[in-house]
Amino acid sequence: MAVLLIKNIDTQTKAGWPANIDGIDPTDDDLLVGTIHAPAGVINAKWDAGGTLRNGTPDGNLDVTESEVADVVDTASRLRTLFP
Repeated sequence: MAVLLIKNIDTQTKAGWPANIDGIDPTDDDLLVGTIHAPAGVINAKWDAGGTLRNGTPDGNLDVTESEVADVVDTASRLRTLFP
């Protein structure tokens, strides 16, 4: 399924790198889609509902207790139930 675009959520990774969440993929275990602005450059990223970065180091993980991130995880998880 195509990624559902959302209003950009500005956040940061566990390492303090700027990150953006700009999409939801309700058909994938990695529900959140966006980018990380790491020291090595911009990285396309996907995270699961726990904020774990796919194919990356823990430095790229998100804090899902942050208010806006928690809201988008909740929305993505609800959408996921519509696409089993």
